[in-house]
Amino acid sequence: MNFNMKVAFVLCAFALWPAESFAYIDPGTGSILIQGIIGAIAAIGVTLKLYWHRIVAYFRRESTEDSPPGESRKIEEPSQQDDT
Repeated sequence: MNFNMKVAFVLCAFALWPAESFAYIDPGTGSILIQGIIGAIAAIGVTLKLYWHRIVAYFRRESTEDSPPGESRKIEEPSQQDDT
């Protein structure tokens, strides 16, 4: 788009933009807003529940020099020797 087309578009947009708006917000609008907020909170909760083990595993990883990235260090248990 060249410069003249951009200027014409902006001028038309401002010419068609209403100066005042006489809008009515009915009580149902508030109900829809509250429903949307509750739905968003529920979606965040379900997402956290589904990915909680991955989030916890990400923060529990131990970095070591000898293990490649993405793998956690395995803890070796001491071997038990019989005293008999």
